[in-house]
Amino acid sequence: MNTKDRIVECALQLFSKRGYSAVSVEEIAKNVGIKAPSLYKHFKGKQAILDAIVDEMNCRYIKTMHKLNISGSDALMDVSKLSIISNEQLTNIGKYLFSFFIHDEWIQQYRKLLVLEQFHNRDIAQHYTNQYFKDPLNYLESLFSSMMDNNQMHVYNAKIIAMHFYAPIKQLIDLCDSDAQFENEALVLLEQHLQQFNALYRVEEHQL
Repeated sequence: MNTKDRIVECALQLFSKRGYSAVSVEEIAKNVGIKAPSLYKHFKGKQAILDAIVDEMNCRYIKTMHKLNISGSDALMDVSKLSIISNEQLTNIGKYLFSFFIHDEWIQQYRKLLVLEQFHNRDIAQHYTNQYFKDPLNYLESLFSSMMDNNQMHVYNAKIIAMHFYAPIKQLIDLCDSDAQFENEALVLLEQHLQQFNALYRVEEHQL
């Protein structure tokens, strides 16, 4: 690992434990084993380090979505694939993504950073809201709206259905963040949630 990568990794570890505002550039440099002036050879400042953390997080997310042959951000592109998968495939995708979010150390630490810092930094609070609430809900709303238009889901308020789908999953992730031993129970609840969601909202001939 080169010095630049070490700086980013060390900064993320510190930010996730104490928050972005509480950690100085000098402290990051010290934990990396370099002097602060050396750090500035790689980054203009702490914000640039945070930007690098966000870039890496986005890269990991995109790679994971591509493994599943979906974009995870463009609902119109994904609807043709997600609307025809089987119940077993849906469950497997759900478990795979859930495992990614709770086990990928980078993603986990990044989420803790956002949770800690949202009360001290307006930009980070907005980023947390977008990353874990607005963006996924907008994606799901668009996805479900398209499926309704294709008569693959019963017609309801797509925004509310998106909340019905996403809120329990986010809660299970949060519970696993608080208690790692909850994971096995969370996976059972996740599977039950996906199956019940399918039974409630999918048109019978298109049920997963």
